[in-house]
Amino acid sequence: MGPDMRGLDHSWVPLHLAIGWIFTRDRDFVGKLPFDGSTRKVAVAIAIQIEMAKGTKAKPIDDSWLDLRDAMLTGKVRAQGIPYWRRPRDGGFPVETAEVRRDIPAAEIADANLRDDNEYRDCLIPKDWHVSSAPFYRNIQVLRANLLAVFRPPAPTTKDEAGAITALANLLREGPKLRRAEARRNLAAEGFNISDRRFLNRIWPQARLEAGLEALAPAGRPAVGDASSQPPQSRR
Repeated sequence: MGPDMRGLDHSWVPLHLAIGWIFTRDRDFVGKLPFDGSTRKVAVAIAIQIEMAKGTKAKPIDDSWLDLRDAMLTGKVRAQGIPYWRRPRDGGFPVETAEVRRDIPAAEIADANLRDDNEYRDCLIPKDWHVSSAPFYRNIQVLRANLLAVFRPPAPTTKDEAGAITALANLLREGPKLRRAEARRNLAAEGFNISDRRFLNRIWPQARLEAGLEALAPAGRPAVGDASSQPPQSRR
């Protein structure tokens, strides 16, 4: 997709956006959050929304982190980060060393707290960091497919339908020959929970029109995944 990609449009979602999604289950809200933000900024944005809702109460955002942490510990949500250490140096400040991004083991998740570390936001810091040999982790991301499978979006609404049409229209602009079955898979991966009837009768034709195409694809090779695309059984 183009440069207007939003948080949940990426295969790997920054930790603060994942927490924002778990808290709100609102794609529009998460899409407006800065991609390079932090959980602290998410909490501020949510507090503003609550204030605008005239004092509506909500559970603390820390609860959403704990829900995500549990899913990471049980392997339901895959998480990656950049491990780093601050090792003491004779006569000076500690020297930071880092490795390449990798999966975060469950044991290191269980033995860490989520907090800021100087210029880094939303780091996993070992509870006994001053004596532990375990690394710190920064730039933590979770796999979007896992996130949306475990923390499912709410039942579709008119707003969700409009979002699905826009998302699919963007895909069709990039690939006008996109087939229905592939389009369905893409929307599901983006977290849109749309019924088959709604997809065929409203989402698909409206998205094609929005992309500058005919509402129905011209007759030709059947869509991949359609029953009609299966080769005929040979007769003996």
